[in-house]
Amino acid sequence: MAQPNLEVILRYRKRTSVSSLKNPIALAVGVSKYWKTYDQLEKYARGGTHLVEWKKFNQSVGTNGTVGIYHETYMIQPGQYECIYGNMPKFGLAKAGTHMPAVGRMETSRRRMGGDNDPAVPTPKNRQ
Repeated sequence: MAQPNLEVILRYRKRTSVSSLKNPIALAVGVSKYWKTYDQLEKYARGGTHLVEWKKFNQSVGTNGTVGIYHETYMIQPGQYECIYGNMPKFGLAKAGTHMPAVGRMETSRRRMGGDNDPAVPTPKNRQ
């Protein structure tokens, strides 16, 4: 996934009117990344393009308050998460882990997490 470009964000901020600055959604940029191991995440964070951009951010923005950032890391054990993608390409957790059709035993969230229940809506027919 591409990194948000700091210069683009700052240019947008300069062009944005004061009234729209009151709406944080207008300025929100989100990036999600998925890693198979924490070591891979750490290697990425401490090297290459990310490290270069991190240094630029700290030099140009630092703690002046014009741009806020946050970082969250979740370490999840195999089999302790579930996700569903309908009519989507493999990305996110599906690309980082195992991708399988959400039918039968895998049709509901509770079933995917090891429990049992009935689907709330009928399964759509496969168009293939």
